[in-house]
Amino acid sequence: MNRIAGRASVMPRAALLSVLAWPLACAVSLTSQVAPTGPTAPAKAADSPVAIFFSAVGPPDRPYVEVGRIRVESTASLDPVLREAEMRARQLGADGIIVDLRYHYQSLPVSFDAAGTPQVPVTPRLNANAIAIRYVPGPYPPANAGAR
Repeated sequence: MNRIAGRASVMPRAALLSVLAWPLACAVSLTSQVAPTGPTAPAKAADSPVAIFFSAVGPPDRPYVEVGRIRVESTASLDPVLREAEMRARQLGADGIIVDLRYHYQSLPVSFDAAGTPQVPVTPRLNANAIAIRYVPGPYPPANAGAR
């Protein structure tokens, strides 16, 4: 009788562990790398604003210097990717980032089944390459500088 009671108490624990572990298995993957490339500056506060520019739209219209390159790879949506890039930019003391986003299937783990057929995960990865920038004093370019 004692054995049955002991076994019954183990079953709910095992079920509870599997329920608690399930969100971890479904968690998104997010990694980032930073490479300083310009003048160093102290890190900014965690709540400091970071301007976001997208390379498809164009660079900022005020003078800046590049202070670093940030790469974020994720299976997450755009918001967590941008938050990670902003956080890394603050660590570089940047005022903004110029972001280039791309969905791709490169650099995914490939496994082989028993028949030798390659298996590739179908989850696309969102890659963000960002240039961390710091504004510098100087004249603003004319509004029609790029127009011809």
